[in-house]
Formats: sequence, structure tokens, C-alpha cells
Amino acid sequence: FSKDPHLVSTMRIVTIKTLWGCCDFARPDTWGELFQRIAKAGFGGIEAPVSFVEKHLPQFSQLLKENKLSLVAQIHTAGYTPTRNSIVGSSDVATHVASFRSQLELAKSAGAVHVNSHSGYDYWTSAEADRYISAVLAVEKEVCVCVCSSLELRLNQNLLSSLLFSLRVLLCFL
Repeated sequence: FSKDPHLVSTMRIVTIKTLWGCCDFARPDTWGELFQRIAKAGFGGIEAPVSFVEKHLPQFSQLLKENKLSLVAQIHTAGYTPTRNSIVGSSDVATHVASFRSQLELAKSAGAVHVNSHSGYDYWTSAEADRYISAVLAVEKEVCVCVCSSLELRLNQNLLSSLLFSLRVLLCFL
């Protein structure tokens, strides 16, 4: 822990309201009232899928600013749908990488303070997943935004293969 009073005084805890499953979020005409309620409840920010706000980005950004709310952006490379049990998107690695890049740039332009990426495809092979991870790490460096990733993989392999794949992913960060 730092004894520097400047560093200590700048730390704060911010509560974030996720908008997953929030019916009001599906209608941009309700965002003003929704964001006011969130701010009034004491939240310091919202978590929202950036692909969902792309067409209304100026309005969205202005309402965040007016209500003093930060944005934690969600990226969904297979697409985002508010309905349950929906199968969306492509299994193509290049399509996912392009979607990641586009949404990461959108998140940066929206002023996101953090990005959560729900990305990948459930049934990629280890080689496909390796290609994807290498590509998005390069995009992350290029766009200069740090991303927390939840890679959506369910490797249809034995436990040892899954552990070895996880080790290869971790080694990417060294």
C-alpha cells in the first residue's frame, strides 16, 4: 500500500448498474428517465452493450454526462440479443475479430472506463481459439484499450486438453 496521500485520496469505489435484461434500456426514448433513476439510486455508472447504442451514441453519451455516470462497455462478438436462448453470430474467427475491433473502437469513442468482452464461439477448435486470442490481443494493443475478456469456449476435449489450452492463453500475457 502506498503512503502517498495523493494516491490514497484518489481511490474510490464506484458501483455499476448492469443493464442486462433491463426493459427500459431497449427503448432509447426512456434512457433519460432510466439514467436519472440509476444516478439517484447512487450508482456511479452503467454496464451496457455498445453495439446496442451505436445508432444513438450522441444521445447516449450526453445522457451519461448529464447524469454523471461512467460507462462499462460490453462487447459481444457473436452479436447481442436481449432474448433468451438465442443463437446469433458466426463461427468464423475473422468475423469475430472484425466485430471485436469495431465494438472496441466504438467503446473507446463512447468514453468507456472499462470494457468487458463476451467473445468467441462455443465450439471452436483450440487452433481457432488460439488465432482469435492472438488477433484480439493485437487489436487491444493497437486501439489502446484494456479489455477484460470472458472467452466463450466450451472445448469438446478432455480435461487435460482444456487445461493446456488455458495455460497457452495465460502465456499470451507474459
